[in-house]
Amino acid sequence: MGKMEYCSLKEYILEKCHHNYESIFIKEFETSKTCTYGSFGQEIRSVALYFKKEGIKERETVLLPMENTISSLALFMGAIVSNIVPVPIANEFIENELRAIVKNTNIRAIVVAHGKKKELQVEFPFPILEYETPAQNIPEVNSLGNENRLDDIAYIAFTSGSTGKPKKIAISNLNMLAEIQCMSDAYGFDKSIRHLCLLPIYHASGLYRNILLPFHVGGEVVIVSKFVVEGFWNIIGTEKINFVQVVPSILKMLVMNCKETDPDLKNGLKCIGSASAPHPVSLIELFEKSFNVQICQGYGMTEATCGITLNPFEIGKRKLGSVGKPLEVNKLIVCNEKGETLLPGEVGKIKISGDNVAKNCLNSKNETSEKQKSDWLDTGDYGNLDDDGFLWIVGRESDLIKRGGYRIAPNEIEDVICEAFPIVESAVIGVPHPILGQDIVAFITKNTNDNISSRKVISRIKTMISSFKIPSRILFIEFIPKNGVGKVDRNKLLEYYTESVGNS
Repeated sequence: MGKMEYCSLKEYILEKCHHNYESIFIKEFETSKTCTYGSFGQEIRSVALYFKKEGIKERETVLLPMENTISSLALFMGAIVSNIVPVPIANEFIENELRAIVKNTNIRAIVVAHGKKKELQVEFPFPILEYETPAQNIPEVNSLGNENRLDDIAYIAFTSGSTGKPKKIAISNLNMLAEIQCMSDAYGFDKSIRHLCLLPIYHASGLYRNILLPFHVGGEVVIVSKFVVEGFWNIIGTEKINFVQVVPSILKMLVMNCKETDPDLKNGLKCIGSASAPHPVSLIELFEKSFNVQICQGYGMTEATCGITLNPFEIGKRKLGSVGKPLEVNKLIVCNEKGETLLPGEVGKIKISGDNVAKNCLNSKNETSEKQKSDWLDTGDYGNLDDDGFLWIVGRESDLIKRGGYRIAPNEIEDVICEAFPIVESAVIGVPHPILGQDIVAFITKNTNDNISSRKVISRIKTMISSFKIPSRILFIEFIPKNGVGKVDRNKLLEYYTESVGNS
């Protein structure tokens, strides 16, 4: 990554809107509302003026329930330009998670789009403001606030990950600019690439990979309110989409609902990106065979702003099952419990450093080696680097099942179930056991087209994995619970298991 071109996000955002003034930036699929870079810049100035009128001061924090709309995106970027710190959250937020966010953040106000105030069912200890674009001319935004600095907080994200407890992550101007630049270099997209954004923009993957990537190069994006499996390929074709970012659960749903698709609908599709959760190799192979569309796998986390690694686009250079090589902005090492760097092929803790890593997430405590006395982010994931520098994820430390002295990654078992039964979804958790410490339970979705039973599952997979990794119990459920960005909610599965045991 070269020298940082911009001194602040305010400068960056306004320059992009000005430089690409006449070009189309974003289109709402459901409403057909279209916005040029110039008109989006006007919307940002409107937001900045609105915050000033409402008495929101620089460095104060506002809560933004976000939908996949132009207005929500303008509120987010307008706050950043105004040197006000937005906290983007899901529009359909969970009340107990919201309480935790409010408890850990000094919120000045909650800001919603016009007409949305009446939809809020929760009482807040701060003002609820409704933003509506004014009809009058907007003054220059430079008169509305000071320049933000690289180390200023741009926005605050909360991620629950696999713990279910919201974790506060302060993303700085530097984090955001470094991430946008290095991701753009890694993906290599120019303004001709038309994006589809169907992941929620309050989450990093949708925001960076399908909004800020095209914004950076003056490209175009079509945004949809949510993913609907039946209309996916039609949108790809009619909107002439070249790239879309998804999550593995979406790939699975598309495979499970695989129907003959008009090949012309996919002609312009360069590839589909996927991250945010483990990818069984069998799922990628089945998807690519079913639809003749390439999957580009990556790895990232909100603590590192968004992306950390990316697999090459070229089929001959990528390694299926790996999440690819680190982005240029990142240094990545694999360590043992003492903090000592491991050799290629050895499994250990994955740690990263770089300008995209949020400072409030860095840790260097309990490190003994000289290399790690600087700031490194412990990702909470286990994996290994191979001789070519490709990263292979084993699993999250918090998800590993400790069964009778063995440490077992749930996704290893999920992968073989997926390979044995391609048209079902599965999730594996550890549950308390009085002797082993933990035991293994697998959840599998019911499918009326496949006469599947616990006995058939065990019989099929026992030849594919070691005996100590075989689940002791198989539970069939209607669907696998997931959070807002498609990650398996293992806490809910544990609750379901506890209830089922109590009722049996």
